[in-house]
Amino acid sequence: GTFSLIIEALHTDSLDDLTTENPERLISRFTTQRHLTVGEEWSKDMQTASRTELRFSYRFLCDEHYYGDGCSVFCRPRDDAFGHFTCGERGEIICNSGWKGQYCTEREWESTLIKLYHCACVGQLNERP
Repeated sequence: GTFSLIIEALHTDSLDDLTTENPERLISRFTTQRHLTVGEEWSKDMQTASRTELRFSYRFLCDEHYYGDGCSVFCRPRDDAFGHFTCGERGEIICNSGWKGQYCTEREWESTLIKLYHCACVGQLNERP
């Protein structure tokens, strides 16, 4: 995805005072806009100014339960009335054993049981005189 990065290096005597309102405290400012694919690999960069050199690394990771190139696919595993599934590497729904359907809310044996019950009932009706 595309992102903007702003890094400011400040001179301060206290970590409690990191405001950027006083321009005299600013040692260096770096701004960029980049495109980066989602992944664990770090990208390294360096910014050089008149009296400073800033080396930094960055990477693009999706928040938990988000997948895809832009982290736009949401999948949170569940095992309740709203579904019985886990999530694959790309965020696809993978039904737990014994479940099927778009959100894995249908038991696999229910359709078999209904068919068997229907056949048994029809068979009994046909056997009566």
